[in-house]
Amino acid sequence: MKKMLFNIYSKEELKKKLAEENFSRVTLSFYRYVRIEDTNSFRDWLYTSFESIGVLGRTYIASEGINSQISIPEHHFEEFKN
Repeated sequence: MKKMLFNIYSKEELKKKLAEENFSRVTLSFYRYVRIEDTNSFRDWLYTSFESIGVLGRTYIASEGINSQISIPEHHFEEFKN
């Protein structure tokens, strides 16, 4: 069975989860123009990678690049950079 790769929480549920966190987050905004051949596969890989370290926010993927506004748990920031 294929895993659902999209947000299933309401805005209120996400706000509650954030309020219950006991760690700091790093907010990051970036874009990069780069050729992405298979946007669907890249998107699925990125979603799974971000989810595994608790990244929240929006990331737009297009064949000409990436644009992202995200929040990363501070204790996972080095892992994110790698």
